[in-house]
Amino acid sequence: MKLSIPFNGQPDLLEKIDKRKVIEVYGKLTQDFVGGGRSSWTTPNVSKRKIASCVKEAHKFGLEFNYLLNASCLGNKEWTRSGQNRLRSLLDWLVQIGVDTVTVTLPYLAEVIKKCYPFKITTSSLGHINTVRRAKMWEELGVDEIAIDQMEIVRNFPLITQIRENIKCKTKMIANEDCFLDCHTLFYHSNLSAHSSQ
Repeated sequence: MKLSIPFNGQPDLLEKIDKRKVIEVYGKLTQDFVGGGRSSWTTPNVSKRKIASCVKEAHKFGLEFNYLLNASCLGNKEWTRSGQNRLRSLLDWLVQIGVDTVTVTLPYLAEVIKKCYPFKITTSSLGHINTVRRAKMWEELGVDEIAIDQMEIVRNFPLITQIRENIKCKTKMIANEDCFLDCHTLFYHSNLSAHSSQ
């Protein structure tokens, strides 16, 4: 088992971790066009300079960097010319600084990235992949790794095993989910976080 750990904005993070157990570091700007799974006001202040530096440091230690594009909603901006230009600008910058992987929640983003960019693609746990069929649909889009939805199938080991056995791509799970089990605001909270980090 290998771990993926969050970048907290602190430059000395990578010096302190056990690199034998960690395969990648993940993170994102405090705000960007896509947004993510955490509201900006709950995350550390992370600038473009800090992300670029972390990517470079991660590579120096033999680790990969996974940039989060895991918002659950873009407010239909992805269908506008200006929205597509802003998305391309962000993705071009990620290529420029050497990001290895991107994590997405929206199938649209997976399709655009797979077609036009060199990144490995991981699905976000916010994509609620909790059936074999859903996992296979994402795999058909060409993703390299699927984050299984532990919120809805937490500890359902037979189902997790069934998903794992029916797809060829890698799988991952969040080890310490902080949401309430069966929370009734799960989808609303995801969208709230998406829009408050854009």
